[in-house]
Amino acid sequence: MFYMKNNKKLLEKRYSQYYDNIEMYIKKYVVPEVYAYGLAGLYYKGLILDETLEQYVRSIASYFNVVLEFEDVRNDVEELLKIKYNLTIINDKPLIIDKYQ
Repeated sequence: MFYMKNNKKLLEKRYSQYYDNIEMYIKKYVVPEVYAYGLAGLYYKGLILDETLEQYVRSIASYFNVVLEFEDVRNDVEELLKIKYNLTIINDKPLIIDKYQ
């Protein structure tokens, strides 16, 4: 019985580490891509109205179940917008995005 309890604790620890790694990967790589893709899509489809960046970010974030502050990934998102979509955020309130020069 002692052996099984120790194995169960070890297994729980491994699963915890596994899921922590998945969550870190999603936050570092997937979430910034989704934000950049969503913002670029809004821009290129002419769907940016008189709303704030925060409102658009909340709308995009509703597609995934990860708790994350946009400011934690903002630099990555802005870099992706420049590199992949040739766009830059000019203003947050209201959101203004334009082609990167």
